[in-house]
Amino acid sequence: MFSQKISIRKCRDSDYRFIYDISKRNMEFYVKKHWGGWNPKNFKEGFNKDNIKVIEYKGKRIAFYDTELKGKCLYLHNLQITFSLRRKGLGRFLTALIEKGAKKKGLNKVKLRVFKDNPAKNFYLKLGYKITGNKKGSLSMERKLA
Repeated sequence: MFSQKISIRKCRDSDYRFIYDISKRNMEFYVKKHWGGWNPKNFKEGFNKDNIKVIEYKGKRIAFYDTELKGKCLYLHNLQITFSLRRKGLGRFLTALIEKGAKKKGLNKVKLRVFKDNPAKNFYLKLGYKITGNKKGSLSMERKLA
C-alpha cells in the first residue's frame, strides 16, 4: 500500500516540532510511567537530525525513524507513526526498509529498545526480533539479518 506513495527524506531543522509532537503523543504515557516524566530538555538534547529520516505521504509528514550505526549493528532508536496510520502496514514496511538498508551496508543485526508494556513489543516479536535484555521497564531486542 505505502511503497509507491510515500517519500523518505533527511530530517530538516523545520521538522523538529513534528518529531517532538509525535514522539510526545505516542510515548509520553510510557516515559512518565517508567522514567517519572516527560522532559522537553532531555528530548532536545537527544535530538540528532543527522540520524533521522522523515516519511511523507501525499505531501504530509506521517512518521519518522531514528537510526544509528554502531560497529556491525544498526540501532533503531525510534520509529514513530501518526496515530491515524497505525496498524495499516506502514510500520512493517518501514522496518523492512530499515533492515534492507542495514543489510546493504554489510551489517549483521538491528537492535532496539522498547518499553515492556508497549504494544510495539509484540509488533517486533512478530517480525522476528528476540528479547536480549530487560532493564528499567524496557526490553532490549535484536534481529539478526540473514
